[in-house]
Amino acid sequence: MEPRLVCDGWAAELNLELGLREHTTRVTRVSHVGPLRIQRPFYPEADGTSHLIILHPPGGVVGGDELKLSSILHAGAHGLLTTPAATKIYRTRGPTSQVRQELEVGPGALLEWLPQETIAFAGAQADIRTRITLAEGAKFIGWELLCLGRPAAGESFARGRIVQRLELWQAGRPLYLDRMDLCADAPVLEAKWGLRAEPVVATMILAGGPPSLSPLIRECLGRMAEREPDAPDAQPLRLAASDLEGATIVRYVGPSVPECWQAFTAIWQVVRPLFSGTVATFPRIWNT
Repeated sequence: MEPRLVCDGWAAELNLELGLREHTTRVTRVSHVGPLRIQRPFYPEADGTSHLIILHPPGGVVGGDELKLSSILHAGAHGLLTTPAATKIYRTRGPTSQVRQELEVGPGALLEWLPQETIAFAGAQADIRTRITLAEGAKFIGWELLCLGRPAAGESFARGRIVQRLELWQAGRPLYLDRMDLCADAPVLEAKWGLRAEPVVATMILAGGPPSLSPLIRECLGRMAEREPDAPDAQPLRLAASDLEGATIVRYVGPSVPECWQAFTAIWQVVRPLFSGTVATFPRIWNT
């Protein structure tokens, strides 16, 4: 189907279903509209886990764009979804961009939602919503990283507004609901009770696995700190883990996407065997 023009932007939609077939997770249904699709599935793991790369060839989101992703993992399936690069939200003087991500995980299934970061350029206007729905017995490991501005290029988030919603539901019951309204001139960006002028804010969700994972996460981060050489300007990692009923939430607020990425992938490597019984296998796109 041809992409649909919406106001001043374009609409793109991707719908995926994954199911377990002869001990291997297969894409059982896929449809797309516009420039949003998947690369051919990879199977780098002996247990038949499907690694899928979500592609958005334009490489960025402009004012008025509408991107919709729907992913369903049926009972017993194990899928890992990632992206080949950062998602860029460009500045606009026009309408707000819309990004909608609906992730549904069936009984006994495990979804690993591991996209690379979203970068909001100064002047960006976007509404980003991610909703994860778990059946009884479903498991989920995932994260979302947001970088306000381009700190490596000396660009702060001086203009614009990003609204980000992240929701985790199970059997019609909310386990975790988070909403951030990040307007460039809002106190939350600078205040000590907010982002403290840090450009990167990220959330990791671990649901359906062992309870009370926060002690293990703190131990993992402690080992990371021990491996880092001492530096006079070193700052403590601004990351915290909280155990909720049915999920563990890890939050990062800090200066650096690479720092956050290193911490999140280290945690993923530690907890993944507890969810799937197999060691973490990095998607090969991360190595390019």
